[in-house]
Amino acid sequence: MKKHTTQEHVNSSWFTKPSTTRLSLPDLAGMDQDQWIDVKHELSAGEQRAAMARTVHSIRADGRIEPNLEQVGVAEVLAYLVDWSLRDEQGKSVPLNESALKALRVDAARAIEDTVRAHVAAVAEAAKKASTGTTSLLV
Repeated sequence: MKKHTTQEHVNSSWFTKPSTTRLSLPDLAGMDQDQWIDVKHELSAGEQRAAMARTVHSIRADGRIEPNLEQVGVAEVLAYLVDWSLRDEQGKSVPLNESALKALRVDAARAIEDTVRAHVAAVAEAAKKASTGTTSLLV
């Protein structure tokens, strides 16, 4: 007998669909409350590779990779972030860019990184569940 597997939920496109998700940031002491970030639902292959490449400082002759420590954490966050609600002390919207991320307090930067990583993990888990939603048919 030949065993066939069919997926109940098949993604009809091999390409990412541009969509964003608004995520609430945790409340931090001494900061405005009810802050949010808009993130891409998922990265394209090119966006993911570009983010990974930013974390590499150099590749040695023996093949070992030297990380770009300034980009660890920042590269993935920048790849996912689309918009945010953060404002400066005068109440003006702060442009979303690498300089702004580097100017954040350590706890604020960590909160954003953790929120993005939780989103990435949740999307990966949902994709894993969708791909294992298969039924086995014996023919």
